[in-house]
Amino acid sequence: AASKEYRISLEKAGKHLGEKIVFTGYVSQYEIQTAYAVSDIVAIPSQCQEAFCLTALEASCCGKPCVASVSGGLVDVLDESCAKLIPLGNGFIDKFANALDELLSDKNLRIQMGINAEKKSSSFPDESQYYENFCRLADEVI
Repeated sequence: AASKEYRISLEKAGKHLGEKIVFTGYVSQYEIQTAYAVSDIVAIPSQCQEAFCLTALEASCCGKPCVASVSGGLVDVLDESCAKLIPLGNGFIDKFANALDELLSDKNLRIQMGINAEKKSSSFPDESQYYENFCRLADEVI
């Protein structure tokens, strides 16, 4: 019930944007690239303490600026150069909506943050390096 109320409050806050905002809900792995390709901004209003936010990394790899909550691992993936980071707490929804408005109305800022996002995403190693690091650490422990 709380998550439904939260979604409704977000939809109300974004209603004035009309068709400029789309609440997708779950998007399958087969459709996600299309969703990123047609997006100008990726919104991640997470209320939980994300361990690591793959959505934020995917958006960054696609050169998309984000508006995201300051929550757990989101701040490990995003920073102020590529995202508007909104602290949880009082006024969160209004601040989140204002950040979306700011990015929507400033094309140059969106473009620069997108460029910064793509650069930041390259600082994360690819999956082969994770495996190599895992094996190296396992050898060291054993």
